[in-house]
Amino acid sequence: MASDNKRLMLSEKIEAGRKRLAEREIAQQAIEAAQAATGFVRKHPLATLGGAIGIGLAVGALTKSGRKLGKRGGILTGLLIDAALAYGVKLIEQAAEAAKTKADDDELID
Repeated sequence: MASDNKRLMLSEKIEAGRKRLAEREIAQQAIEAAQAATGFVRKHPLATLGGAIGIGLAVGALTKSGRKLGKRGGILTGLLIDAALAYGVKLIEQAAEAAKTKADDDELID
């Protein structure tokens, strides 16, 4: 009986250790993603600013007042909104690629 209790306690400790390890890995991935994003912003500040503006325009275009403005602005406003959306998507893809490259580089170092 005492052996079974010890086994149970040991397996609980092992499981708790595995959970802590998994939480640390998730936290480390979050830190690496934040560092990659920060590095991207430092390397491409104007592109990041343009992307933020583009995303803001895109979100604005999705609101009721933004759609009214788009209708009043005509074709040029629609083209600007489309360009802002495309630019925002491009920046998001570049940031994701930078994060992936950083993660791959870190794996090679380990």
